Amino acid sequence: MKALFVGSKSLFDGSSLATSTSGLFCYRAPQGTAEPFVVYEIISGPCETDSDSRDERPLIQFSIWSDKKSPSDVIDLFDEFIGVFDDADITVSSGNVVSCIREDQRLTEETDDDGNRIGWQYQADYRFLYETDR
Repeated sequence: MKALFVGSKSLFDGSSLATSTSGLFCYRAPQGTAEPFVVYEIISGPCETDSDSRDERPLIQFSIWSDKKSPSDVIDLFDEFIGVFDDADITVSSGNVVSCIREDQRLTEETDDDGNRIGWQYQADYRFLYETDR
C-alpha cells in the first residue's frame, strides 16, 4: 500500500495541482496548512489472492479542502484533480496500477459550530486495481 501512496503522490507532484494547492497529505494536513489542500485516506482495502499473486483493490478517498465562501474555487480544483487522476496509470514498485477509477464524488459545505459557512470540501473516491507478487 505504501508504494501506491508514493505513486499517487508522485502523480500529484508532477501535475499543476502541486502549485494550485498547498499539497497532498496522508489522512490530515499539518496544523496551519494554508487552504486549499488535498488529503487522502484508505476507506476500504479488500484483496483477492491466488497461488502466485494478489490483486489489491483499495478504495482511496481524496478530499480537496477550501476556505473560500463560494464553492467555485474548489469545483475548479476538482476538475483539475480528475483530469490528473481519472483513468491514471500509476507505476508502483510492487506492481503496476491496472486502473484508477472514480467511483463517487461529493461536494459538501463546511460550517462552524454556529452553522456559519467556513469553506467547502470536494471528495472523490477512487478504486485502484493492481496485482502484486506474493
